[in-house]
Amino acid sequence: MPFDLIPPIKQSKKKRSSIGALALKKAKEPKKLIYLSIFVVVIVLIFGFYALVKNHQSSLKIKIDKLKKQADELKQERNTLRKEGQLADFQDKLITLSNLIEQHTYWTTVFEFLQEATLPKVKFNSFSADLNGKSITMDGDTISFTRLAEQMIHFKSSALVEEFKLSALRISEEGIKFGFKIQLSPEAWQKLEQKNES
Repeated sequence: MPFDLIPPIKQSKKKRSSIGALALKKAKEPKKLIYLSIFVVVIVLIFGFYALVKNHQSSLKIKIDKLKKQADELKQERNTLRKEGQLADFQDKLITLSNLIEQHTYWTTVFEFLQEATLPKVKFNSFSADLNGKSITMDGDTISFTRLAEQMIHFKSSALVEEFKLSALRISEEGIKFGFKIQLSPEAWQKLEQKNES
């Protein structure tokens, strides 16, 4: 064979190693490229994920702020309603109290009327009142029929007396014994200031 006659070329070890290194280098480059591509993809994914999280976080913050605002508005509305409810309760209590005061029986007015309307030499021994019927019943005595007639006329002529009845009459050693039933007007049971205002 003709090629057998050509002596083999001796290569130095250095040249062989540089050729091998070059071949190895060329073989490693695609691996580096793959690793670099993977690294770039991972970095892009990380930044994409970070941007997504940041976007979601800001939208959540907006929702939280909106919910806090709604909660504050609801608290204000609740406080307003609570105050209105308390005000309504207070107003109801005030109306009830006002009604009770208006319907309250003021004995001072009745007793002042009796004190002013009772004539000298007429004495009352017993007194009872019917608050539902707004009437009073009294038993007493006086010195004469004339004095009794004057007392009856005095009561009947009063604006506070709606009806007057002589319920008992008898003569005793001390004088004339009698009983009255007097139906008083509603004004007689009112407080003195209320009477003066009307």
